[in-house]
Amino acid sequence: MRKKSLLQLMGVVLLIAMLAGCGSGGGGAAETTAAATTAAAVEATTAAAAEATTAAAAAEATTAAQTTTAAVLTTAERVSTTAAPTTTVAVEEELPPVEIDFWHIYPVDANAENMANVMAMFKESYPHINVVELALPFFDYLDKLAPALAAGTSSDLMIGDLGNPKARAIKGQIMNIQKYVDEWQLDMGYFFPATVEQCTYEGDLYGLPFITDTRVMFWNKDHFVEAGLDPERPPQTWEEMISYNDILTSFNDDGTVQRLGFSTRIGNFYEWTLGWTHGAELWNPDGTPNIDSPEMLEACNVALTIQQQVGLSAFDGFNENSRSLGISPFITEDMSIIVHYNGFYSNIKEYNPDLNFGVALLPTKDGVNYRASWGNGYSLEITDKGDEAKSRAAFELAAFLCRTDIATEFILNVAEFVCNATAYDDPRVMEDPVWVVFAESGKYTRFRNFVEEYPTWYGSLQPEWEAVLMGQKEPKQGLEDAQARILEEMENYRLTNQ
Repeated sequence: MRKKSLLQLMGVVLLIAMLAGCGSGGGGAAETTAAATTAAAVEATTAAAAEATTAAAAAEATTAAQTTTAAVLTTAERVSTTAAPTTTVAVEEELPPVEIDFWHIYPVDANAENMANVMAMFKESYPHINVVELALPFFDYLDKLAPALAAGTSSDLMIGDLGNPKARAIKGQIMNIQKYVDEWQLDMGYFFPATVEQCTYEGDLYGLPFITDTRVMFWNKDHFVEAGLDPERPPQTWEEMISYNDILTSFNDDGTVQRLGFSTRIGNFYEWTLGWTHGAELWNPDGTPNIDSPEMLEACNVALTIQQQVGLSAFDGFNENSRSLGISPFITEDMSIIVHYNGFYSNIKEYNPDLNFGVALLPTKDGVNYRASWGNGYSLEITDKGDEAKSRAAFELAAFLCRTDIATEFILNVAEFVCNATAYDDPRVMEDPVWVVFAESGKYTRFRNFVEEYPTWYGSLQPEWEAVLMGQKEPKQGLEDAQARILEEMENYRLTNQ
């Protein structure tokens, strides 16, 4: 009996050592943590083995103590683990097997490789859960998901649009997961606050924030030097942006644009974001639109001034030529300042790795207050199929994917902007000054308001805003017309949904 117990314990030592050697890679702190964990496990088990040679009962007690299942993860291990927890090693006792479906959007290249590695780590920690994956390209995924949601046949766990979980919650298409969040004692403070709010409906969570994005300002430092501007100081206010645009924009002899300073119409920049940076709130607390507010009018006038600095005809010619090239004019160095989302950084590294550029938070009305950016992204949502075991297993996977160490893998391996804000504390992330700005911008990033009566309300604002920039309407008239269109759509909804 004593010999058998000793062999079992030595086997556990070997298993733990092997698991610790199968970390996520990247070296540094992760390897140190794994080594320390292995050393501690070996030391503890060796001591227990010595005790087992003197008393069979002690050996049996040690073996029982090491018989741990995935169900006993602590809150810290579930959410913020920075190395694979050794408490998930199961020696004798196992949970009943369960199989779940997981649909996602990482089918090829580095994204597929990263997801495969992450799923292998999950299987290591939760051997009783078998995950059947379906990975599809983004638009193919949307084509499959929409009818499946309507029919109630979507996967146990899926990636949803972070812009509108509330809409799916209202329709009963996704599961209220608040009971699991409470039971697991997940600390939602790990996530960017706006992403948590997006997943919340009537006080309960209907998904976990997974991936998001943010908009920042990129500027060409060489252009600043050529224009006599400080290359380390981008515009802080919109008034400064107008001034910089005058200095940086240049024209050919025929009046066409040689180099464009800045435009709100090129990049990934929208009117609600410009409004927020002027202190605008597009919706009142009572759920009524506030599109024609003084703050939005001020923002609209800024956009119009920037457009008028170049001229409509000259801008259209420049924009058409840039689009024909199929690459951003900022990357080709034909534009000095651009507002774009964080993924634009990868495009720069791929198409112009020698570009001398900087990244900063968006300008605001006064350069101090009204910090804002716009984001969207993906949430992890569960389809309630009436099977508690499947739902719990799906939540285990969702919580695992949001864990700090796993979120860090998505940053480092595929440059995803994760919703877990603590992942950016990793030194490997913070050594890149661009990611430092992204992380800071994430704190100020907002989402468009969800309006049940008119979820796509911004579709009534955009054409009116464009009409102003095209010189077809005055700013005040354009905003008033947008307000009226939105109110009309909301009233139509009420009349047809009484």
